[in-house]
Amino acid sequence: MATFIDAVNAQRELDRLVHGERDQRELAVTAAARIGYLLEAVAYGDSERVKNEILRVAAPLLEMYTKQESAGEQLAFNF
Repeated sequence: MATFIDAVNAQRELDRLVHGERDQRELAVTAAARIGYLLEAVAYGDSERVKNEILRVAAPLLEMYTKQESAGEQLAFNF
């Protein structure tokens, strides 16, 4: 059975394949948008969708964290 971190890493890899490399701003916006979908799934009581959306929220956050740790990249948002 895969752990939560394993599942998040798998989602992160899938996101990279689909979207390519994304900067901090793109990752933050993606996580924020996915939180909306997560709240919608919770409101409708759709437990499978809740599980999937948790991974889709966590993956860009983990990517941001990894970028911070590996490159010492500073969060700079130019909206």
